[in-house]
Order: sequence, then C-alpha cells, then structure tokens
Amino acid sequence: MAFGPLEIVNGVFSWIIIFTYSIVGLRIALIYRNSKDKAHLLIGISWMGLISPWYGSGVSFLIALFNNGQGLLSLPQVYFLLVIPYIAVDSVVMVSGITEIMFREHRKKIRLAFVINSITWEILFAIFLLFLPLDLLIDLVSPVNASYGIVSTIFILLNLGILALIGIFLARSSIRLGTPENKVKGYFLITAFTLFIIGAILDSVLEIADLSALLIPRLILISGGLIFYLGFITPNFIKKRLK
Repeated sequence: MAFGPLEIVNGVFSWIIIFTYSIVGLRIALIYRNSKDKAHLLIGISWMGLISPWYGSGVSFLIALFNNGQGLLSLPQVYFLLVIPYIAVDSVVMVSGITEIMFREHRKKIRLAFVINSITWEILFAIFLLFLPLDLLIDLVSPVNASYGIVSTIFILLNLGILALIGIFLARSSIRLGTPENKVKGYFLITAFTLFIIGAILDSVLEIADLSALLIPRLILISGGLIFYLGFITPNFIKKRLK
C-alpha cells in the first residue's frame, strides 16, 4: 500500500482535528474550576472525545512513519478499537452534560437510557470482533483511511442523528434565555454542530482521491470545533459589539 503525499496530508490533518477539538474541549472543561458547573466539565470532556474517529488515522499515521508506511494495516482490529467503541461512551458523557442544563427533572432516566444503549453497542462490537467477519465493521483502504462496514455505518449514523438533536436542543435553550449574549452563543452552537455533522458525513462518504476531497471535510470539521468554543466562551470583542 503506497504511503505518499496524500496519506501524509491525511494523517497530519487528522492530528490537527484531534488537537483542535482537544484544546477547545479542555478549555471548556477547565471552566469547572471556577464555576463548579458540571455541564462545562462533562461537555468539555465529550467534545474532546467526539473526534475519536480520527484517532485511528492519527495513530496509524505515526506508526506508518516508522514501519515502512504500513501503519496499522496488519492490525485493523486495533484501528477499529481506536475509532468506534468510545463513541458510545462519549454519547453518555455528552448527554450527562446536556442534562445538567436542560431536562434536569428527567436526567436520571435519560442518562440510564444512554448507558444501556452504550453497553448494548459495546457488547455487539465485542461479538462481531470475536466471531464475525471484520469487514462488517471496518476495512482499511490505506494506513490512514478506513471504509466502515454496515454495522459501524449504522452506529455512526445513529449517533450523528442523536448529536444533531442534542445540539439543536442545547442551542434553542441558549437562544430562549433571551439575552443578546446567550442568543449569539446559541447561534454559534447551531453552526458548530451543523459544521461537525456535515464535515463528519463528507469525511466518511467521500473517496479520498485528491486533496480537495480530503481538505474540504477536514476544514469544515476544524471550523466547527473552533466555533463550538465561541458557543461557551464569548470573546471580549464580541461582548463589546453586543453592548
């Protein structure tokens, strides 16, 4: 399998996405130190975990630099474990943070439903990895690019749908609070979630045959990560404009 410039750019941008979302998530989570607001802590952690699908590409890229460009091609199970299983756990963390802001009276039931869903998927993945063909879950087409099987695709689409609903509810809650600053935060959140979902879908369905097919989804994803930050921490220059 060739490991050329396109694969190198793919791997580098995977790490740019990982660092962008990790820094943004960490900054939001650290607000907890002063506010003691669990919502910031949980949502910040979940935003860092949201980009777990790019850990496989990023880690395989680093390994490829030292094993003749092969990366994790001979270990697709490891690539899969870096990418998919944490998504279910992250959805529990995300919804736990959201229910600190809204639906508080039903948060135990909502969290329990997501925990059960997470455990169910993890059990299914374990069964598939141990007893069924791996191509139902994942197929590595290059050291830094994977084609997901039907089971993984269904799982990813379901979670993207859930994420879209969560983002809409969170943004609407912020907009309805009425103050100009909260309304602006709500619009930033809607934009961030929309860009993430569009970028994630494009990144998973487009065949990476040239730089445009690679860079467009990745730049959309990076933009979504940065805009999400504005939905929680309004910069001073925006606050001044609102006044």
